[in-house]
Amino acid sequence: MVDILSTSGRTDEGGGQSRRGDPKPPGAGKRLVHFLWETAIILVIAIVLAALLRGFVVQAFVVPTGSMLPTIQEGDRIAVTKLGDVDRGDVVVFEDPGGWLTAAERPAEQTGVLPRFLEFVGVLPATDKGYLVKRLIAEPGDRVKCCDRNGRVTVNGSPLLEEDYLPPRVEPSDEEFDVVVPKDAVWVMGDNRPNSRDSRRNETAFVPLDNLVGEALATVWPVRDWKGLGRPDTFRDVPDRDRPAPDEPIVRTPSSAGASRG
Repeated sequence: MVDILSTSGRTDEGGGQSRRGDPKPPGAGKRLVHFLWETAIILVIAIVLAALLRGFVVQAFVVPTGSMLPTIQEGDRIAVTKLGDVDRGDVVVFEDPGGWLTAAERPAEQTGVLPRFLEFVGVLPATDKGYLVKRLIAEPGDRVKCCDRNGRVTVNGSPLLEEDYLPPRVEPSDEEFDVVVPKDAVWVMGDNRPNSRDSRRNETAFVPLDNLVGEALATVWPVRDWKGLGRPDTFRDVPDRDRPAPDEPIVRTPSSAGASRG
């Protein structure tokens, strides 16, 4: 009987096929290079996704002052969505329209490569510009006034019941105003009314719509302060404005209710 040889020139003892010519397993160096390459790709994708989220979806901010007490504590970190429109009653974050923040209130910019990188991808809150957080009270064309005979702020004639978010025993406003918000702008106020530099107390009283970053959804840090930031029910009763928003603000004073100025 003649043995038939395999094409490799030999047979395995167990009758299996020859392994001569099989590729050699990659060395440790090649495996390490492959691992590092895959890791780098994953990191790049993660950075791009994080940057897109920060730029178009959600961003973290630090609240620099106590102007939103008791709703938001000084130093809290809040998550702000950039999707969708803002509405009356929302807590909003906006870029300083000019002179609202003092030099001491502006956050110190991150120094060092790692902190700047973490800020860029949204892990650390933004410090590149001056931002504020307030409650949006009136939209373009709304007439916002304080105070009615019961000491309340009114929007388009509807009184706001603000006890749910103002500090205890705090009046809605310690100064009177009566304005119609111009187009492309909003009127904002802090919940801590006696200690809030807002639309009542700045030369640039109205915040341009282009300065709005978005609605604050929740406080996310520290854990003890975690909560959602919803829209108070009282704003549901505010009627729509009955005329187009003016090009310039209309400001009335108690002494000249019919007068207006830009």
